[in-house]
Amino acid sequence: MKRVVSLVGLFSVAFFYTSFCSERALLETILTSRFVALDDTKKEQLKNYGLNEVVQSAVPAVYSTDKPIFEYFPALQSHLICLDLGSVSVVTPVRKLFSLGQKLGVNKLFMKDDGFGDENTITGNKRRKLEFILADAVKNGAQHVVTFGGIGSNHAAQTAHFAHELGLQCTLHLAPQPLSHGVHNNLLIDQTSGAEVYVHNNWAEIKEAAFRTCIECKEKTGLFPYVIPVGGSNALGSVGYVNAAFEFKKQTDAGEMPIPDYIYCPIGSRGTAAGLVVGLRAAGINSKIVLVEIDEDDTKERYTLVAQQTNQLLHDLDSSFPLVDVLKDVSFERGFSGCIPGVRDDVYGLYTEAGMEAKHLFKQYEEIVLDGSYTAKAASALVHDLRTKPELKEAVILYWHTFGIHKQIKEYNKVQALQPFFEGEVQPLDQAE
Repeated sequence: MKRVVSLVGLFSVAFFYTSFCSERALLETILTSRFVALDDTKKEQLKNYGLNEVVQSAVPAVYSTDKPIFEYFPALQSHLICLDLGSVSVVTPVRKLFSLGQKLGVNKLFMKDDGFGDENTITGNKRRKLEFILADAVKNGAQHVVTFGGIGSNHAAQTAHFAHELGLQCTLHLAPQPLSHGVHNNLLIDQTSGAEVYVHNNWAEIKEAAFRTCIECKEKTGLFPYVIPVGGSNALGSVGYVNAAFEFKKQTDAGEMPIPDYIYCPIGSRGTAAGLVVGLRAAGINSKIVLVEIDEDDTKERYTLVAQQTNQLLHDLDSSFPLVDVLKDVSFERGFSGCIPGVRDDVYGLYTEAGMEAKHLFKQYEEIVLDGSYTAKAASALVHDLRTKPELKEAVILYWHTFGIHKQIKEYNKVQALQPFFEGEVQPLDQAE
């Protein structure tokens, strides 16, 4: 009998594609992964509970069938499903950055705006991944989703928001990070979306708590929750950005912009970058891709793992989908240098002086809102390179914008566990915002 196999995508950094593994292979991956430290008692407990039976979904959902990836590889539609989340079109615009380009001395600067939307919308890169992940959850009868991140995680906030729209319960296990106005807003989105929010001291505590959540949910409802890794960055989530790459190919084919010589994109949990590179190469777009690291955490190795798994998944589902070189013409730049003097520069969520300058430039010249943790750092690397690398002056350059949380929550219902994060001072580089 077929069973839900997304049981313990569970531990945040185990990057594997849950719903496409056999039960035995999945359990073996979970219980022996070098990313997962479970003692023997917990291993036996998971084995004894077994996997969920597939149940008919109680969540009404309309699956999307018009994604570009399905146009180029129709056979994938027999294996992959997708939801349109939110009220804004998922096809995001390409625009030329005239004023900013003029300021920086270039005339072929473009942006793919995955943050497109108005002041009440939630868009961005996480939505693209969740469209595939939550579709899989709903199809498999999930009633409860669990995910992870920092307290200001864009992914956690968007998971909470869209789970609420779909009528799913949501539990978030979060870790501390430097405070900012963005952290406050995302925590408020978590709260107003009805998510259960738990903040832990470190990732070891998160693993323990996630294990308890899964067991408690199984005992209360008979079903394990559907667990989503950090950033939605497994192979299934990354397919969202393979699809984005084919969307972009259609835009270049239609003459909305030339094929770029260079593409700049932030890289954090690796799923966006992994899917984007696989998709661009499969689409025949051979631009040089600059992935801007937002912190220091084995970025290249983990990116390669997720990209290869994403590529292999699509090839396994449709043999005509090509296997590509996920490192060819891909470079990694530091986007986290330049924090305030005397402070470590590799801390997740810590703003940088260069990033804040880029944030102000994009706002002043193009009315584009960047966030300090991700997009401002990618933009700062782009600005730095445009100022220092003469070969970029005549190149066609694309900045792929991924931030899209425009919705601002004004009211705060005091929750004791979260109150300290609203009473503490925000980090120095965010205080003037």
